[in-house]
Amino acid sequence: MTYKPHKLDIELHPRIHIASDDLCIYFLEKESEGYSASDANNIIYNFKKPLSRREYSDWYYKEKAIKQISLMVNNIQFPKCFIVPAPTSKPRNSEEWDNRIDQVVDGITQQQVIIAKILDVTIPLQPAHNGGNRDIQTIKNFTSCTVLPQNGINTVILVDDVLTTGAHFRAWKEIILECNPHIKHVFGLFFALHLWKDFENL
Repeated sequence: MTYKPHKLDIELHPRIHIASDDLCIYFLEKESEGYSASDANNIIYNFKKPLSRREYSDWYYKEKAIKQISLMVNNIQFPKCFIVPAPTSKPRNSEEWDNRIDQVVDGITQQQVIIAKILDVTIPLQPAHNGGNRDIQTIKNFTSCTVLPQNGINTVILVDDVLTTGAHFRAWKEIILECNPHIKHVFGLFFALHLWKDFENL
């Protein structure tokens, strides 16, 4: 199955932390129900499968989901830009770090993009989808950012798995701009948009 990218329409799918001038793109629409509710739910569920499942037979489905998402992303024609993978809930030097988003961006083969792994968390955190923090300032406080080269590229595409409230995107966008005054645009590319059953926490 081929999944096409969609531009977020905040009138149709409002997010409390996404502004009208934010450009966010997503492929799948993930529902609030469990992994069996839709193909999209199944893909994201397997993509987020914890590292504790690595020695079990169902790890195959995580690897399959990573390949599926990599194909979606590679079908996009990117502009000249930096591709920045979002940090996960554990630091990169942690044994618990899940490199699933890095694996996707590492598969981008287009010559006009530069993969820049400039974001990381400074301490282990509770994953947002398991009740972790969604306060923008708190997210910023526990995120580190290194400086991008000044090579004439002024656009960053921040790649993350699921767009829920937009708090993490907003926090990381602000950090990237604060650390890199030469960057003019930070856009979001998400593998899935979370669809709420009601209007709470939009």
